[in-house]
Amino acid sequence: MNDKDVFLKTAAEISAMNACDMASVSSNKAALQEKLALMKSVMSEEGVRFWDDFLYECEEATEDLELEEDFEGWDRRRLSRFMAETIHESGVYNLLGFPQEKTVDLFHSETLSGDEIEDFYEHIEKVQWRIMELCVAERMTA
Repeated sequence: MNDKDVFLKTAAEISAMNACDMASVSSNKAALQEKLALMKSVMSEEGVRFWDDFLYECEEATEDLELEEDFEGWDRRRLSRFMAETIHESGVYNLLGFPQEKTVDLFHSETLSGDEIEDFYEHIEKVQWRIMELCVAERMTA
């Protein structure tokens, strides 16, 4: 499997994680760390720094959230909606994004075509969103 495939496969696995499974928040966080390590292994120094900085900023931004609701019995849809609202209202949402023209800089010497850049950029945003959800979920169970 080449670096591109490893990134895409790992990004898809992270995006598929269930942030709404409140009973698995700590194991989800551990799995996220493992998957990010694998993803970063095929990225450039700038790519590694990008994910390290993003995760740190996301954890910092959610650290002081005071979520006093009782989430017991909430279904996945309600939890997901609550997480999205929290991400937007708390300002964590402002961390989302990356200059699309710099996507190619996140990878080693491999050159991405124009179509691949857009596809990889979309995967980066999906992974960022899932990380934000997992950080909020962690605060919800604190």
